[in-house]
Amino acid sequence: MSEVRPPGLIVLVGGESTGKSTLGRALAIALPAVEAPESLRDWVAAHGRVPTQDEQRDVMNAQVAREADAMESARATGARWVISDGGAIMTAVYSSLYYRDDSLLPEALRLCAGAALIVWCDDDIPWVADEGQRDGPDARSAAQGIIGEVLAASGLPWVKVTGDVKARVDAVIEALGDRSEPG
Repeated sequence: MSEVRPPGLIVLVGGESTGKSTLGRALAIALPAVEAPESLRDWVAAHGRVPTQDEQRDVMNAQVAREADAMESARATGARWVISDGGAIMTAVYSSLYYRDDSLLPEALRLCAGAALIVWCDDDIPWVADEGQRDGPDARSAAQGIIGEVLAASGLPWVKVTGDVKARVDAVIEALGDRSEPG
């Protein structure tokens, strides 16, 4: 009898409008996986504003809770993977970008230390407006710069994906290697 492996965590990172959510949906089908949607998007929609500096940790903790819920769902359904849209890292990156507050970065990296793979979505796709949710191509570019610095120093397993959705899915599956196979 083979040992049942716990679901693996894949964290999608990238500045706004880099295709994280689209990639997450595609990976959920291709792997298969359970998605942990981005908590920040829902927080902004519910409050009608972005979180203040003091609310950033709550947003990060909400994402971690979504990951835990998705892990339970994956265990219950036998899914091999959980896809986190943003993970704790993106909240910490946004806190750094908008508030010059790097205090969440160590905790975010610790929370993502068990991830099988961090997937950095390139900004090689057109920026698309999303009223109330996105600030513009300059904000996307600034976030991408912070992400690059954070990942380079993190020691975490990561891959940068480019191109259309299919190319990105293929790159993630290649990066996972034989771990992408069930069982």
